[in-house]
Amino acid sequence: MNEGNMEIFDRKLIDWVATGNRLRQLRRDNIYLRRYICCCNGCRDCGGNCETCRNPKKAKISQMNMANVFHVSESSIVNWELARSIPPLEELMFYAQICRMDLTELIVFKMDGYPIAV
Repeated sequence: MNEGNMEIFDRKLIDWVATGNRLRQLRRDNIYLRRYICCCNGCRDCGGNCETCRNPKKAKISQMNMANVFHVSESSIVNWELARSIPPLEELMFYAQICRMDLTELIVFKMDGYPIAV
């Protein structure tokens, strides 16, 4: 790239409401998250064989179960899902890892149209 030519990028902003909705949806629907939470909360239905466990497939994971695994209060999980507070980056990374997804798939971005030159 020539010194006189700058590459322009659109700056991404996080849509915390949509990200909170995604966290709530994953708590309901992501099988990896459900198995992990179930295992960490002492599921007795599978004897440790999460692949055959029926519990994570049938039961919704509570915000309290999530809080126990993330070592936060239940109200923290509620506030993350309702976008009342922003989860720490480390928690979002852990959440994405458990769900077997990339952090950029977990976070919902919006464009603000403000170009950034690099």
